[in-house]
Amino acid sequence: SSELERVPRSIAVVLLNDLVDTASAGQEVVVYGVVRRRWKPARPGQRCDIELFIDANNVAPCQEATGPGVSTEEHAVQFREFWARRRRDEFAARAEILRGVAPTLH
Repeated sequence: SSELERVPRSIAVVLLNDLVDTASAGQEVVVYGVVRRRWKPARPGQRCDIELFIDANNVAPCQEATGPGVSTEEHAVQFREFWARRRRDEFAARAEILRGVAPTLH
């Protein structure tokens, strides 16, 4: 597979202002933020390249992390059961998800 198809094993995270001191080196955290791109320096004769990073807007220590975005084995079971029950009509399943997430769009 080409380099473009690979998922990065790590990603840089930018913490600004009051987020800087929310975690210590080596501490496991959940990072909430926006994935952004930064152009790497252009070099003659080479393809332009970008670097992805997360512009963090919240950081939570893992032991305190709960709620949306935090997956547990229970969530995995619920996910598998949801799709097993709706295997024959994926569009209806999609509509059900949209009604739950954004009822005004449906």
